[in-house]
Amino acid sequence: MDNPRTVVVPVGDTGRVNFVVSCESPGDSLIITTTTTGADLDPNGYSVYVDEFCDWEGCSGPTWSASVRVNETVAFYPVPTGTHSIKLIDVDANCTAGQNRAA
Repeated sequence: MDNPRTVVVPVGDTGRVNFVVSCESPGDSLIITTTTTGADLDPNGYSVYVDEFCDWEGCSGPTWSASVRVNETVAFYPVPTGTHSIKLIDVDANCTAGQNRAA
């Protein structure tokens, strides 16, 4: 199917065009889900940093970052296959962050 396409719209009528869109993954992805329980849930959610590098001079910006709300999922792609560091920040003082490792 061509894109763009030419459509003839008759006088007083409606022209119609259909497109079939097929999408493929641009590469491997990293999916992070927050599961928050308890009372007084963090009202503004959290931030996720992936591959932030820190040394004695300080930290560089993360390769990927996003805001994620309570009980929400965020995806990053394409992410190269391999080991990555993931950091959840902006966790309220009355909350603790743990991990549930998925296969």
